[in-house]
Amino acid sequence: MGGQKSRVLPAAALALVMSLLPVTSTSGASADTALAERPVQPNIVVILTDDQGNDLVDAMPQTQALVGDMGVTFDNGLSPTSLCCPARAALLTGTYSHTNDVWANGGALGGWGAFAKSESNTLATALGEAGYQTGYFGKYLNGWSRPEAPTVPAGWDSFAAMRGPTGGGGAYYNYSILGTASPQSYGKEASDYSTDVVAAQAQQFASSSDPGAPLFIVFAPYGPHAPYTAAPRHIGAWPKERLKPPVNEDDMSDKPEFMQALLPVPKRKLRTMIRKQHQAVMSIDEAVQGIHTSLGAERAVNTLFIFLSDNALMNGDHRLRGKYVPYEGATEIPLLMRWDDVIAPATFDTRVFTIQDVTATIVDAAGVGMTTEGVSYLSDVRREGSVVEGIETSKNGFTRPAYCGWRTERYLYTRYSNGAGEELYDYDVDPAELDNRVNDAAYGGILDELQSEAEAACSPGPPDFVWDAEPSTP
Repeated sequence: MGGQKSRVLPAAALALVMSLLPVTSTSGASADTALAERPVQPNIVVILTDDQGNDLVDAMPQTQALVGDMGVTFDNGLSPTSLCCPARAALLTGTYSHTNDVWANGGALGGWGAFAKSESNTLATALGEAGYQTGYFGKYLNGWSRPEAPTVPAGWDSFAAMRGPTGGGGAYYNYSILGTASPQSYGKEASDYSTDVVAAQAQQFASSSDPGAPLFIVFAPYGPHAPYTAAPRHIGAWPKERLKPPVNEDDMSDKPEFMQALLPVPKRKLRTMIRKQHQAVMSIDEAVQGIHTSLGAERAVNTLFIFLSDNALMNGDHRLRGKYVPYEGATEIPLLMRWDDVIAPATFDTRVFTIQDVTATIVDAAGVGMTTEGVSYLSDVRREGSVVEGIETSKNGFTRPAYCGWRTERYLYTRYSNGAGEELYDYDVDPAELDNRVNDAAYGGILDELQSEAEAACSPGPPDFVWDAEPSTP
């Protein structure tokens, strides 16, 4: 959910972001992040949760202590195309949807079917060729392979991906795990809870690996994805929370016309849902501790730990539930990184830092030559903004047009296809996105700059996205 938080004013001029062109991460650490000469080939551990907003990190004290307090916490971690498969494609390749062509979770423009052509050039292949022991455990891309003959993606020494009861990317119970080992099926007992099962596999891989070679581990639990099922030991462990703006926004007249007919979401349903989400991340928090322990103290010192989610979730924000919209409630993800003696502890960073930047940082830290569209945290370059983009989608009677926009620390600008509307929010004065400034004359110069950035970034834009039509005004 949108929250009240301080923001640093950006530079007066909006610089052209580096991610518009492919960027090969540099190898030198910047003075404000490097405390000592960087080690060679750190271990790399990525914890990738599913549909987790920033508001759930308060239920993860061990993650905060082990990663955030010992490293950097990003105030503006960003999922530019805020949906599971596009975000996972972004992490694995370091590219945007307009480059890797993964726009959805299924169909011709989504899921593993759209991603399969990229499997030969991912973090797994790049790090594997550089001598890393590679392991992936948990949810992969929707539609991955065939259950009767699973195709293990290139580059993974150990690969254990979930398949849900209906063939989806995962589940809490009644699922299978397929990959490099013999297929295993799990039922509905407490011991079958998928976060615990997948965490144990990741921990076993870490503890049994060759200590003389670096590790690359991705732990990707299904939680806290709907239906937000907690481990039995955590059911009832979190209190009900007070709902805050922009939940069930009172006045929707400033929003594009296709948003204005939305009805408020029942508050009781929202409170129950948010409570269950908090409880579902508690087992992930325990898994982070377990993976850290499984590395051993000596190896953990030279390990780049990264905690993030594929996207956040609209829990009633602007009367919406779900994701795949440009609003902060869907795009702003929890993002923490730790690398002892390289990343300064207890650091808070307000820059826009995208999933593509996470990939660039991994590439930079490992010293491999993979080209990305991200900007490494370890480089001297700092991005000023990022494109946000998505194709048209319809669900439960609500159709959101294709969109393309530009996000900075302070502003969000979005243009919807075929003149369906545009929005501009100033987070310094309106962190809950309640007041669309697109018709405010005081923002005329800013609007022009943001429109220019978005138009440049949206070439090419999402499939069927049309910029030229004159947008309607709220």
